[in-house]
Amino acid sequence: RPDAEYAVTYYGGTKDEWDVIKSKAEVRDGEKLAWNIMYTASSGTLSTAAGYGQLTNLLDVVNFADYMLLNHWAGNQDWPGNNWVAMRRRMNGEKFRFCVWDAERTLENVSDNRLGAYDEHPGALHKRLLASSAYKQLYARRARRHLHVRHGVLAPTNTCARWERLCVAVAPSVFGEAARWGNYRREAGDTTTTYGVSTWEAERIRVRQTYLPQRSNEFIAKLRNAGLWTDPDPNEVAVFTPSGKDNWDNDDNWSTSVYPDLPGAR
Repeated sequence: RPDAEYAVTYYGGTKDEWDVIKSKAEVRDGEKLAWNIMYTASSGTLSTAAGYGQLTNLLDVVNFADYMLLNHWAGNQDWPGNNWVAMRRRMNGEKFRFCVWDAERTLENVSDNRLGAYDEHPGALHKRLLASSAYKQLYARRARRHLHVRHGVLAPTNTCARWERLCVAVAPSVFGEAARWGNYRREAGDTTTTYGVSTWEAERIRVRQTYLPQRSNEFIAKLRNAGLWTDPDPNEVAVFTPSGKDNWDNDDNWSTSVYPDLPGAR
């Protein structure tokens, strides 16, 4: 779970140096002083360069744009009113970063649209930031980067391949999970539904054959309607080197603080 120990594992320092804020702006670890300052700053005039700059001194906006984009793309139904975590190392120059947490209500319907989910603190931050043309451009640029048809982290070819790798990794544990949770709905009063290995296999196929191949184009259409997508210049070309790095700016790399253990995130 994303707590101070988690932060130390991925970002360094010691546990007593980290502030970890969770849903409802509750303190999981550390203290709330820096969070309150950051969140208050988000209530300022973000449409101005000064207001936006003040917030970016306290919030990692590249990470935040990636965090929002990933939840939007996945159609997270149990967020942002729930299941969010932000963390900051209590040192000068450090900023709050958000990470995905408890996102099981995702990858459900290809047509899901969570772009207007402004409840709770992440949603409110995003809504306030949309007043800034700089942030809107950043979000749109990140979307184009990660949805790039060949190289994007969220491109269908790449998400399908990653999905299959993850399914292969967890498949041996599905039998135990089915034994533990298979009768859960019956315990909750549903006398007809059980979950078994065949249920998992059907869902594996549905996501692989339906959601992932179709979601990116569907999502791009929603971004365009919301004014959060700009079609690339036909003369714009990203040159990829043999090392796997490209000629885009560093802030165009996938923010590993969203899912720091995501294979191939950098």
